[in-house]
Amino acid sequence: MTYEDQTKRLDEILQSLSNNSTPLDEAIKLFEEGKEICSNLDKILNEVQAKITTITEDGSEKEAK
Repeated sequence: MTYEDQTKRLDEILQSLSNNSTPLDEAIKLFEEGKEICSNLDKILNEVQAKITTITEDGSEKEAK
């Protein structure tokens, strides 16, 4: 799943959990899925941050020469 797909799914999960009529068993499954998605999104954002840092550091070194 892409970053965008995962954020969309997380939003769907949050809406379902906000609905007080969601059965407890389903709510627990949705919570677990949401937690996994959050972990995936965190990993993606960390990778993007590392890439941006590398790009900007490379650019700074090139400009200094």
